[in-house]
Amino acid sequence: MRVSAQYVRDILILAGIVVFAALLLTLALYGSVQSPHVLLRSYGLISSGPVGGWVLAAQDHSVITALWSLLPVTLFTLGPLVMAVRYPMRRVRLFAVVGTSWLIAGILYGVATWI
Repeated sequence: MRVSAQYVRDILILAGIVVFAALLLTLALYGSVQSPHVLLRSYGLISSGPVGGWVLAAQDHSVITALWSLLPVTLFTLGPLVMAVRYPMRRVRLFAVVGTSWLIAGILYGVATWI
């Protein structure tokens, strides 16, 4: 299975959109926070998607107990990404699912640490 140049271009566009949308979401959710440290940490968590949840679970030594929320979100994010290689005609729709679920996972773990 060979990854085309258009796939790489599309994944870079998706990454740029996710990073920009994460910035907008961070400013919308945490714009009134006075500390730049909290703002940057929140941006990092929202833009990291499900990876942020895995890191937070590993820091708390609770990966096993957090699997019920980590696995479905991670599979729902990475599954369509892998499927986009196999089904190039559905790539745009699959990338939309990936980007949306990535941001939802970031918000899920970012807001959970803020509360």
